[in-house]
Amino acid sequence: MLCLNLFFFFFFFFFYRPSNLFLLVLKCLKIVRLELLMTVVMKLSLCNRLMKKSKRTHAPKREDGDDIISKLPDHILLLILSLLPTTEEVIRTRILSTRWRHLWTSIPSLDIDYSRRHKPPKTFKKNKFKKFVFWVLANRSFDLDSFRLCCSNYYSMSTIAQWINIAITRNVKQLELRFCPRKKSEDIELPHSLVTCGSLEILRLFLSTHRLSMPGFIGFPALRVLELNNVELFHNDFLQDFLINCPLLEDLSLINCLLDKLIFLVINCPKLKNLRIDNRNKAEYLNRFEYVGLCSLVMLFCPKLVSLEFGGHIADKFFFQSLDSLKKAVIHSEDTLLDEFTFDPIGDTIRELYAGISHVESLSISHHFVQALHLPVSLPNLKTLEITIDALIMDSIIEFLKCLPDLESLHLIVEQRFFTSRFGDLDQEDRRRILTCHLKKIEFLEFDGENTKLEVAAFLLAHGDAMEEMVFSWSNEAKYDALSMESLKKVSNFHKASSNVKVITLLRTDAARFSDNM
Repeated sequence: MLCLNLFFFFFFFFFYRPSNLFLLVLKCLKIVRLELLMTVVMKLSLCNRLMKKSKRTHAPKREDGDDIISKLPDHILLLILSLLPTTEEVIRTRILSTRWRHLWTSIPSLDIDYSRRHKPPKTFKKNKFKKFVFWVLANRSFDLDSFRLCCSNYYSMSTIAQWINIAITRNVKQLELRFCPRKKSEDIELPHSLVTCGSLEILRLFLSTHRLSMPGFIGFPALRVLELNNVELFHNDFLQDFLINCPLLEDLSLINCLLDKLIFLVINCPKLKNLRIDNRNKAEYLNRFEYVGLCSLVMLFCPKLVSLEFGGHIADKFFFQSLDSLKKAVIHSEDTLLDEFTFDPIGDTIRELYAGISHVESLSISHHFVQALHLPVSLPNLKTLEITIDALIMDSIIEFLKCLPDLESLHLIVEQRFFTSRFGDLDQEDRRRILTCHLKKIEFLEFDGENTKLEVAAFLLAHGDAMEEMVFSWSNEAKYDALSMESLKKVSNFHKASSNVKVITLLRTDAARFSDNM
């Protein structure tokens, strides 16, 4: 920290191009933390004022008395402020100089979260936070690109509606709301100004399993992205009517939404490209409501859909039509439900899913998906597969891999109970059918240096004649730092059937895992 601050100090006073200096700082050193930013700027400002008073000053004195920081162009200062993570931190920069006092009002984004003021042993001051939100919104001098508000159940719906209305008057483009009513049984009705907002392009709602209703819904004419989290959908026509009035919608996500009150869920979007419905995090849901079967039927009519993700058990039956553009599918069932309920009806559901996605180029599935299929199957376009290898159903997985002669990239999640001998028992013909001339890349996901996974890697390297790349993606940073070089050394000693194969080890986050590889 000290060396970095000294670098700023000397660089600043030896060169008279502050714009270039800050661009260099932002692009090369990537300062994003408030503590460092404030330390640097305050030191520079203080040193500049001291040098003005010094008889041996090396910098020309400003005629207007302002410090050098105040002379930076607006776009540089706004760029600095935009790198700060919260609105509270942005506002605190007012103390740096007179030039910064009102600059924060021009920042195009606001992020206000009650939890940052509600940390024990401090007592959350509701009225103070309420006044702060009104003050921040009232002092806006430009339109809003994004507004994020998290206030839990501390405020009435009328107060929240007022905050939303002010944001809409600023032509907000991206809105994220995390709140819920004080009463558990109370429905949430969004203000009319929101559902008719012509500037809104992205809407994310987190409603703590409350019902959502719309007042005389007309539609979001510019909405491209809609994400509903923990929302109870209780009326069959609600979502369908909602989507019909969003003509430009391209991305739809339903995360941990309660669907059990629905007989059918219809998604009819002519321009929808990405659809995600994920109910995997349902432990609390199962405890509260008991399992009564989720939505009975899901119907998709999305001719431009490119990516489809289903997590958990969403419906008993599926009907897909006009999904010719679909390229990528992620299908992961809920393990706990498979353990608790008979497999036959769930298997029927998975087979219906398979029939609708059999033409995809990218597929991510669990071993339960494979177990439910009637092999052999046909996936004529599949190029990339992510799959979990489990010892108990290894025969099914091997038979499934034999059905993919044109597979180019295979991403494996190897369960701890996997037995390498199940691969070793394959005859030469089975090995040839699995490790085809098209299979160029194999990646081990969630790798932490386990010997079992290294044994699988050794087998694949020994028989993959056409393999060009083997990747070990670590999920634990501490283990990666401690063990990655040792594991790489072990792999370097394995016999390799392909002389061109490259072995790569890297640290990969969960968020980037599937999107980067598929």
